Amino acid sequence: MKFTRAVLLFAIVSIALSGLIYFINPGTIINSWTDKLMEVGTVALIIFIFLLILYIILKMALKSAMAVRKKNLPKQGGPKV
Repeated sequence: MKFTRAVLLFAIVSIALSGLIYFINPGTIINSWTDKLMEVGTVALIIFIFLLILYIILKMALKSAMAVRKKNLPKQGGPKV
């Protein structure tokens, strides 16, 4: 459930960022509304893929760091040497 929520959030953020980038950049030469929507959609897709790959890498790194931390913790209640 958390993964689908993160993917939905990434989709919304990428669409918002691509729309903002489109309106900030005044140098685009556009003929019709379909061209405008395709440009925003293409940039949104690129941003979405980048965010998703970054999320997966960070999640894997966090999992491995937590596993190493749990493995190296001293055991409580054992005989003290």
